[in-house]
Amino acid sequence: MPGNETSDAPTPRPVALVTGAGGTIGRATAVELAASGFDVCVTDLNRSDLAPAQAAVEAAGGNCRPYVCDVTNPGLVAATVAEVFADAGRVDVLVNSAGIVHVDHSST
Repeated sequence: MPGNETSDAPTPRPVALVTGAGGTIGRATAVELAASGFDVCVTDLNRSDLAPAQAAVEAAGGNCRPYVCDVTNPGLVAATVAEVFADAGRVDVLVNSAGIVHVDHSST
């Protein structure tokens, strides 16, 4: 009967992009999203912080794509977002967890 067709194709998992995923809050958020059925793209300023984040996301059941990104650099952010869309096809959820600290040494 028309209109009752079903597809055997798997439904694609939603994709989340989490900045600052090398930090405690960002990593925990990425893990929770993975456990909730998301594939997760993680970014951090430090490449060395991405491996533990990726391992944690994958242990929670998600696929993970790591990207080094300095969120204070608009050009790098644009390039990273373009790379994420090229790799993942879309972003359904964005979590901005990257912290930016500015220390004013002029008053000390």
